[in-house]
Amino acid sequence: MKALVYSFYFPPHGGPGAIRPLKMLKYASEQGLEGTVICAAEGDYNVRDDSLTVEIPASFEVLRTPERLDPLSFIRKRKPGAIHAPISDYFVLPDNKIWWIRPASKLGVMALPSADFVWATCPPYSAAMAARRAADALNLPLILDFRDSWTENPMRPKLPLPHRLVNRRLARKTIRRADLITGVNDAICDEIRRFAPKSPVACIPNGYAPEDFEGLDFAEKNDELTLFYLGTIYPDIRYPWPVLEAMAEVPGVRLRVAGRYPQRLTDDIARLGLGDRIDLLGFLPHREALQVGADSDISLLYIDPRPGGRGLTTCKAYEYIGLGNPILGFLPEGEAMDLLRDIPNAIIIAPEDKGAAMTSLIELKETFAANALVKHIPTGRYSRKNQAEEWFEMVREIVSSRKGEK
Repeated sequence: MKALVYSFYFPPHGGPGAIRPLKMLKYASEQGLEGTVICAAEGDYNVRDDSLTVEIPASFEVLRTPERLDPLSFIRKRKPGAIHAPISDYFVLPDNKIWWIRPASKLGVMALPSADFVWATCPPYSAAMAARRAADALNLPLILDFRDSWTENPMRPKLPLPHRLVNRRLARKTIRRADLITGVNDAICDEIRRFAPKSPVACIPNGYAPEDFEGLDFAEKNDELTLFYLGTIYPDIRYPWPVLEAMAEVPGVRLRVAGRYPQRLTDDIARLGLGDRIDLLGFLPHREALQVGADSDISLLYIDPRPGGRGLTTCKAYEYIGLGNPILGFLPEGEAMDLLRDIPNAIIIAPEDKGAAMTSLIELKETFAANALVKHIPTGRYSRKNQAEEWFEMVREIVSSRKGEK
């Protein structure tokens, strides 16, 4: 079976936006899937992880659109430290990758007219619109996958009413064309069902690949309690200020950050006198980042209580589950909290409760000193391989059904 895949991010691009489609195609290819991936030019994304390229299945051809189709590349040249540019949502919808839609859809139609279905993973939501164009041109089933909400994404600013109406119209038109839609959690799937009540919708959560953790050297004993944070820290979204405040009051706790971070973080670290206790490692290749996590004692998850936060789980939560270390989660009510409630060594506190944060750090220090931190051995519940097999089975049913109708 052949797939025409639209994924703006794909290795050597790094980060969760590239890892989910990579793992899905890797494991589905073991079940006989082949095809072509249409993705952005290597220079159109500033997070690079060459180590992931060895996992691209040989049965897939990777084609890239020309460079400079991402307006953020211009912003990054003007502001090299910029991590994201939410202001662009006021000018282009569904997102700032809108210029990618036309060349990407054309490239796919020319590259694989013999495809059996078209699949897109979002965000960017422009990938779904490019895939819809290709599916219409080739008269093929359209399969969509959502890692974040299209219209209720808390990572995006609250748009004026006219913008929201346009964005919802684009989402409705695209989603209703799909023959199957998957989302990473129930909140996203509920939103999809509101747009397309007659379409098949399934929850395929993020996960972890057990082989990514094989051979990691887990710390025997650190000199002090060491927290680990994986992923980007944004200056105004999910910024872990209560964690920094608590660390300033509780000595003997170290934090390692494996991900991009804003100038605000370095300024706050200096102001709180935490410079010798927080290691800012920057973005690391996936395996190296996991090794930093294995060298640490506690995995740190922080989601602030902003509107729409209920639908956030974040990819890092599943990598933390795969690591097995205790998880300290600063979480509002929602999908992430529901996920960690099922993890026996997870500690959940309110995201803005400095007192609870201090108490948790003190208690964890005492447990650490007694050498009593408990690891959790993960099951296969969130195995990416199992999820890919489940997804591909649904896809086969959709494709077979469409072929039977012709």
